[in-house]
Amino acid sequence: MSARAQQDQVFKERIQQVRKQAERRYGYRPIYHHLKDENIGCGRDRTLRLMKEMGIEGIQSEGFKPQVTDSKHAFGYSPNLLKKLGTPDGIKQVWVVDTTYLKINGGWSYLATVMDLFSRRIIGWSVSSHNGQRLGLPSLARSDLEQGRRDPQGVDPSQ
Repeated sequence: MSARAQQDQVFKERIQQVRKQAERRYGYRPIYHHLKDENIGCGRDRTLRLMKEMGIEGIQSEGFKPQVTDSKHAFGYSPNLLKKLGTPDGIKQVWVVDTTYLKINGGWSYLATVMDLFSRRIIGWSVSSHNGQRLGLPSLARSDLEQGRRDPQGVDPSQ
């Protein structure tokens, strides 16, 4: 065995150990960085080559895809009523609600906002761990409270 082949054997053993510690999830890049941190002179490409020779690769978990609007539904589409109204000429005439998702602490949360279309000011918001039909209701309730209106029945703005 050549000196390089002997060195490859040592590297392969260490790669197996690191991979086992990482519960087989690490690909060649994280393993390379572990070896580098340990001052083991096995380059990134060499780490990849050795892992291919051993027939191993990292296990990639399926990434979580946040729940978003289903645009491929079988329901019809409603006409754009805002377009028919035209541009509002004052505040408190037209409010619009929109939702988005945020990655927070490794998980997904959903944010609903209420915006006054004339002033473009956010006048209410709510956050939930679920993106459902009721996500926007607490934000509407907060908007009503902020605008000096009474609390809408059946909607708790503290949710």
